[in-house]
Amino acid sequence: MMVLVIGGSGSGKSAYAEERTDSCFKENNPSGMSAPQNVGIGNKRKYYLATMQVFDEEGRRKVERHRELRAGKGFVTVEQPTDIHQALDKMAAGERTVLLECISNLTANEMFSDKEVKLETETADKIIREIEMLQKETTHLIVVSNNVFEDGISYDESAMAYIRAMGAINQKLAAMADQVVEVVAGIPVTVKKSIEADDKTGKGLAVKMRLVIGGYAQGKLNYVLQKYHPQTDTMIIDHLHDWVRQRILDGGCPEEEIMSFVEEFEECIIISDEIGNGIVPVDPMEREYRERMGRILIQLADRAERVERVICGIGQTIK
Repeated sequence: MMVLVIGGSGSGKSAYAEERTDSCFKENNPSGMSAPQNVGIGNKRKYYLATMQVFDEEGRRKVERHRELRAGKGFVTVEQPTDIHQALDKMAAGERTVLLECISNLTANEMFSDKEVKLETETADKIIREIEMLQKETTHLIVVSNNVFEDGISYDESAMAYIRAMGAINQKLAAMADQVVEVVAGIPVTVKKSIEADDKTGKGLAVKMRLVIGGYAQGKLNYVLQKYHPQTDTMIIDHLHDWVRQRILDGGCPEEEIMSFVEEFEECIIISDEIGNGIVPVDPMEREYRERMGRILIQLADRAERVERVICGIGQTIK
């Protein structure tokens, strides 16, 4: 089994992933007993695959905190900041339950460790290829990744390339995984179950107005195209948030304009980034944009027949 665990900073995803790893490990342990620290049961081992590189005191404190959380839980720690498949050479033969933490560190290490920054596609392809190797050689694989997609901030190009790489990796991992769980304020929310119902609603048909939202680089457009296969008379409006920003800069009134549009063109699918999370911007224009965008999404969600949130390429119906 493969489980993808995602969440924001300080969300409790690490603690949940450790609990989930222990639960998976015990499924293969008929006695139901916990293993002592660094000791397996028969040919079974439980591994913590650490990807973080420590550069400063803050990093050392974070690593120490995670070690304290794992103390006495039977994890064998393997340090592998890059070339994640090589961790297999450091594991004993037999049944392996592996907790990989985390994708954000691994992606940064792979992209920026060399003198030249690697391309986002090259980085994503390498990481996915090597995690597929891990998946084949493990009984259970629990992978932790950060949600870094919803603050609505535009960074420099290298940072945006990193975020896009993370988005591509998370989407592919979610497709590979048997289960995807988002941890919010310590609460696990199932995004993808082991067996999913096939929701065919709207496939090949024109639909009344639907709103599809989600963080940056989450595969929203691909989700819409794959799910609805819209006919020519179903209009898709992508990147609504970019249009709203430009209309504000131009002195327009996007609130009235978008509502007038959906009144005239009721059969449409509107796609927009969620941009309201993260630190409140210092720049007055950015604050205004974020607040007005939020209010526009509220209006559209109220009017929409269905609202779906896409995370890691997976859609959740929230209305």
